[in-house]
Amino acid sequence: MSVTYLDFESDIKELEEQLEKTRAIQEKGKVDVTKTIADLEESLAKRTQEIYANLNPWQRVLVSRHPQRPYTLAHINALTDNTFVELHGDRSVRDDKAMVAVSAPLTGKPSC
Repeated sequence: MSVTYLDFESDIKELEEQLEKTRAIQEKGKVDVTKTIADLEESLAKRTQEIYANLNPWQRVLVSRHPQRPYTLAHINALTDNTFVELHGDRSVRDDKAMVAVSAPLTGKPSC
């Protein structure tokens, strides 16, 4: 799956690309780069924390609208192990895409 990066995530993108290349070298098995991988993972985690701790209001909006952000049904899917039934329509026979209603068992208990 292709990852979409926002403008302010360029450092994260570069570190992830370096990490990917280093892991490819490790898989070939000719050079032991375990230490380098650990250092890159640490740098990536630290830089990600720094970036997201200092977002301005517009950047927060961009993150909230990220194209790869999971939708409500993805969360419901994870909570119910894909055993939900989505309810549609209202008394005027319309469907509001902004509202999601489901009937599903949570934590193994049947719904009413």
